[in-house]
Amino acid sequence: MTLDSPQAVYTPDAGTHAHDEHILCGCCESPMDVKFNCFGARGSVNAMHIHQLERDGKQEEADECKSHYDYYSCPFKEEDWHEQATNLFGEAKKTASAKLADALIIEAIDIIATKHCTKKHGVVLKKSDNSAEDKLRPEYDLSQLRRREKKRKN
Repeated sequence: MTLDSPQAVYTPDAGTHAHDEHILCGCCESPMDVKFNCFGARGSVNAMHIHQLERDGKQEEADECKSHYDYYSCPFKEEDWHEQATNLFGEAKKTASAKLADALIIEAIDIIATKHCTKKHGVVLKKSDNSAEDKLRPEYDLSQLRRREKKRKN
């Protein structure tokens, strides 16, 4: 199963997916690493709330806010290129322009294919001579890209 949005972390209820089922990253479609049957806070807001309850001596309430879940994460989620591709897919979803969305998706796919950023900390990076970007771009069929994005959403 591929996640339907470009997210690098996924925390379903424990046991939602079979242990032998492979979950693919919604951004780069790599198999995600998994830790089964975790217990605690699923996100930062939940964790802050639990921490506050524990500081206030409300341990029972804090325990009620915790849950069992499986933790899936992309092995590349900390990489600059993965973060940029995720952001580009997000921008493509937000924009009102179909042409701009296509361009953003093409750039995201180039980044995933080469595993290299095209821009870092606001600075456009030079393409290396061995970049696959120029080789890939002429082969793009925007109808295939649109089908891929539609599949992501379904």
